[in-house]
Amino acid sequence: KPVHQSAYNPSQQHRSPIGKREVEPAPTLPDFGMSEPQWRDAGAGEQACNAEDKPFRCSECGKGFAQSSNLIKHQRVHTGERPYRCHQCGKAFTWSSSLLEHQKSHAGEKPHSCPECGKKFSRGSTLLEHQRIHTGEKPFRCHQCGARFSQSSTLVHHQRTHTGERPYRCDECGRSFGRKSTLVTHRRTHTGEKPYHCLECGRSFVVSSDLAKHQRTHTGGQGPYRCGECGEGFGWSAALAAHRASQHGAEKPYRCSECGEAFHQNATLLVHQRTHAGDEAFTCSDCGECFLESAKLARHRRARHSADGEEKPFKCSECGKGYAQSAGLRHHQREQPFRCPQCGGEMVYF
Repeated sequence: KPVHQSAYNPSQQHRSPIGKREVEPAPTLPDFGMSEPQWRDAGAGEQACNAEDKPFRCSECGKGFAQSSNLIKHQRVHTGERPYRCHQCGKAFTWSSSLLEHQKSHAGEKPHSCPECGKKFSRGSTLLEHQRIHTGEKPFRCHQCGARFSQSSTLVHHQRTHTGERPYRCDECGRSFGRKSTLVTHRRTHTGEKPYHCLECGRSFVVSSDLAKHQRTHTGGQGPYRCGECGEGFGWSAALAAHRASQHGAEKPYRCSECGEAFHQNATLLVHQRTHAGDEAFTCSDCGECFLESAKLARHRRARHSADGEEKPFKCSECGKGYAQSAGLRHHQREQPFRCPQCGGEMVYF
């Protein structure tokens, strides 16, 4: 039986199906301390290919692929394209398999259960990531500084702090970002899209954190999440959970494997662990500055990027002047002494 001979000659140049660019065979990829990602719906059953058998090369990062269809799917990492949209909620995905997994959440289907705590998940991969909370496993290691991570995506983001790489580029203005989610948020400044809507007044917002802050204006500044023990209100469910844990006697089950410090919430532990890893996860969509905590990002946005007169919740009770941060209000009050209407005496705030 005759054997089919491939027409591919590695010594020749080949055309990429994207942009008709001339490309060379892809070089061997560097070792980042982790296995090369397996694209979930991009030919998982194919045999592994050597570098010289991957003629389709990405013009952005140089990664090579054996098939042009795999290159097209990979390039969505750089462009941020999400062609698969859920008809029920409008959320978009990069891969069709991700959409299928997401649709299980609408059907209430959660077939994957954690044997440790019983929490259920619609996706098996999400369960595996969750189980590392219980085991403390961090299989992904940075080869430059030795920091370890429980998720490969977190390692990839961390490595960009060493390389300065920003692979997600905006087609409109050319700005680049280190995270796809930051690019998606930034694009809304061009499209005017505001997908987060207040159910009370109908006002819309670009990011969910702005909606959460706005919702407090409808609840007297207390926030929609109220503690059943003392009645205190909070703007976020995570803040309420932290309050309950710290004020009403809950244990601290989440312990840092680096220094041993314990926390009431896993989310607080994750924020703390960034101080060891040097990973600044919260990026300003306006200027690209990064922060360890979302609260610090919120303060930065109020101070640097808010229009005059907006987002200044700290107001002087005497003159009405507003400030983006409480420290600014305190400084103002010390400079502007309060005059007693009864005797005319002056007093300053401390």
